[in-house]
Amino acid sequence: MVVKNEDALNYLNASSDEAASVSNFVNQFEEMVNNVAHGDYYSFEENDEQFNADFNNLLNAACNLHTEFVPYSEITRIIYGLQDESGMDFFVEAFKKQIMKRIQRNSLELSNEYVILIKVS
Repeated sequence: MVVKNEDALNYLNASSDEAASVSNFVNQFEEMVNNVAHGDYYSFEENDEQFNADFNNLLNAACNLHTEFVPYSEITRIIYGLQDESGMDFFVEAFKKQIMKRIQRNSLELSNEYVILIKVS
């Protein structure tokens, strides 16, 4: 896909709406990872309301991002900054299951926010 100059400049401009959207996404993701790292916040059961609500918040934050500008450096910082990785395997599995479940319910065309979450998983 061709990226417009304006989109790239907005991504790089710290005071742009795009930068605010990236920051919101990163904060949502970091909150979820920290909840796992601090233990017992999520049950990772199918009906885990807190995990589902947080996943919805992350999905909504992803709606405002471009698939070409996934903040990999920030995702890497969050994951490698963990002191204890206990529970992360459950998190990744639950994360992927949520994506799959929602993709199966939606239309045949994959929307950008799901592409972003797949790239993050």
